Amino acid sequence: MDQKTLILCTHLLINNQAQTTLRGTPNKSILSIHEMNEQVIQALSLAWHYRTLWRQGVSVEDIAKQESTGKRKIQKYLALTLLSPPIIEALLNYQNPHNFTLTQLITLAEQTPDFDQQALAYFGA
Repeated sequence: MDQKTLILCTHLLINNQAQTTLRGTPNKSILSIHEMNEQVIQALSLAWHYRTLWRQGVSVEDIAKQESTGKRKIQKYLALTLLSPPIIEALLNYQNPHNFTLTQLITLAEQTPDFDQQALAYFGA
């Protein structure tokens, strides 16, 4: 290695929704941990906005039309509002100890309604 070589080491995730394309792998992208956390916070913000609309009587179908997106995406984001308060607080403070992706958080919310079980899965034992 010569003196003009610089080696940087960082944690990256391969993701389909990132900004930076990964060369040689179609439909895959590089997503830094910071980008992933930003994506999660934006999703939480939208989720609570959708929840407010839904609680005001706006249907999921109408929210989807208003947002120009699919009904299933609205349902997935609404599921994020079912995460336990300690998990939401940790996410808003950029504390994601096991680097849960947005998809993993949605799955956790949909499949684990018990807050204690969620916390165990998210924070670990």
